[in-house]
Amino acid sequence: MPRPKVLLGNKGWGTDSLSSFSLSNLCNDKKLFFCFSEKTCPPCIDAVVDMLNEVFTEEEIKTKVVFISPDYPARLRNDCYGKKLLTLHNKYLGLPIELEDSFAPFLFIMNKDLCVKYLHIHNKALPQLTLIYLEEIRKMW
Repeated sequence: MPRPKVLLGNKGWGTDSLSSFSLSNLCNDKKLFFCFSEKTCPPCIDAVVDMLNEVFTEEEIKTKVVFISPDYPARLRNDCYGKKLLTLHNKYLGLPIELEDSFAPFLFIMNKDLCVKYLHIHNKALPQLTLIYLEEIRKMW
């Protein structure tokens, strides 16, 4: 089975889709993926972004955190909470949570074999769990 491809622009993110490479290439180094839908409530996305900024340095966010959304508006893909969004060739990672019409934002690590590790689904009723998750992820780096 062929590996999923990621469409990337000349800088690797945003709205350009002139080149592509295997998602496993991106996962050679540890990356934390933050996935959300356009239909996700903005306060939930804001809360997770605030926690990312609280736990990780600006450099870590720039190099180790990947924002991904299957349906975020193309006009906003170059600057989504200060980052460019990763664009998937088929739009979805293939995780069951993505089948919901409006899914809660979630975070995970993906290894070079494209296995999702340490999946965490943000719960707006218990946001402190996301903070604990992020602190544990940071310790692993």
